[in-house]
Amino acid sequence: MFEHHHLIHYDFREHTPNNKKQIIEKYYDPVLIQSYEANSQEVTESMDNADFLISGSTDVLPFYPQTAEDLAKYMYVQSFSYMKSDHSYYTKRYDYNSFLLCFTHAGKGQLQYEGMEYTLSSGDLFIIDCQKKHSYKTIGPSWEHSDLHVSGKFLGILYEEYLSDNNGLCVKENVTNVYLEKLDHLLTAVQMPSKHRALAISNQIENLLVAIIQLNPEKASFIYDETEQRIIYLIQFLQHHYAEDLSLDFLADFSGISKYYLTRLFHEYTGFAPNEYIIQIRMQHASYLLSTTNLPIKSIGAIVGIENEAYFSRLFKKRYGEAPGVYRKKKTPNHRRPHS
Repeated sequence: MFEHHHLIHYDFREHTPNNKKQIIEKYYDPVLIQSYEANSQEVTESMDNADFLISGSTDVLPFYPQTAEDLAKYMYVQSFSYMKSDHSYYTKRYDYNSFLLCFTHAGKGQLQYEGMEYTLSSGDLFIIDCQKKHSYKTIGPSWEHSDLHVSGKFLGILYEEYLSDNNGLCVKENVTNVYLEKLDHLLTAVQMPSKHRALAISNQIENLLVAIIQLNPEKASFIYDETEQRIIYLIQFLQHHYAEDLSLDFLADFSGISKYYLTRLFHEYTGFAPNEYIIQIRMQHASYLLSTTNLPIKSIGAIVGIENEAYFSRLFKKRYGEAPGVYRKKKTPNHRRPHS
């Protein structure tokens, strides 16, 4: 499945449960630890907080070092492996600074996380915060799964806001094509030498996670339902009519959604109530006009839909931290003499 990627093969079938230490030492190759010198303490600590038996075989993506500066700034791949695990494989771990995306290709596995137990079948993906106590293992004779460990400051925000609930934890349906396509792009970026490699890797991780977040688990593609389409159309309408007198009642009639439900939905999709969203658009247009034209401030307020100059100045200062005239002086080249 990952034949076109350069993976290193390990075979653990000659090991038995009596020599787990040897298995761990072989899996955590010294080259790996040296390559990630900045994170070597985390690797060592994670081994102290883990109990696992790797049995079967695995193909591991080679480790391509990144600078400490890149690791601090960007999201990055810690490891990727494709594992053909036999019946005795298991991992128990906590307090590991990583997020794990584990996709089941064949066979069955079991995940225990946050007090819940999940049976994993072909096409299932789980995403977990490895700082939290978790365990997973083979159910039955075999379990084929790919494990992608990623890290970076922004990942914690993405996970907590979008992926930490049960729906984000285990995506059961129609994730296969989207996930494997994005994963392929990510693995290519990891292996591709480039001056901007760290940025490219971080971008591909973000693309992968956003694709999962946006994927409707009840559909095979990114198809918006009727309510989403109404919200999208309403947002497009506001971009062109933001300067008009738009009441919540009008927006509710326009979208065909009750105003109470619309307020909640609109905030869910944009982070703003409808009225706040309109004000933000108006202030952004006002900022642009103040920076690029000689139009009087009162005229700019009227253009963006706010006739009262004092009210316009108050809203602008709340958004940008300073009055329109002060803002304009900072943004306007010295040779221009704008009207006040």
